Amino acid sequence: MGLTERKLLAKINDETQKSCKEINEAHNLSLEIKVDESSFPADENVLSDFFMHKVYGLDSIAGAVAELASDSMALEAVKEQIKTIVIVNTATSFSDAGRKDVSLTDGTLSIFCAFSEGSDNLYRPDKLAKAIEGVLS
Repeated sequence: MGLTERKLLAKINDETQKSCKEINEAHNLSLEIKVDESSFPADENVLSDFFMHKVYGLDSIAGAVAELASDSMALEAVKEQIKTIVIVNTATSFSDAGRKDVSLTDGTLSIFCAFSEGSDNLYRPDKLAKAIEGVLS
């Protein structure tokens, strides 16, 4: 990975931490939100797409958590079951559509989505909230 890609990844991590702090403060949570760095290829376009599609990444997570927080039972389930949220990129290149999915294992909610050109495999907040509800017990 070149210097440009490493700088973009550092910026992604910085933005993720800022969003995490805002989400936790807004909803009295103590979640950790991080990016699976290894899921991003050394492709400047894919890394840049994280910012181009911020509305479907970090903003979508914030919106989904806000939607879940509006329901006291859902908020309690989030507090009890989710400790960490990991964003996993599924696009191996800028032209790869990837996939989207969520999973919850041992307190870690993994959000799989594709940061690539024209990908439909990103979540809107309402769809992500429904997907998260689907993995909460």
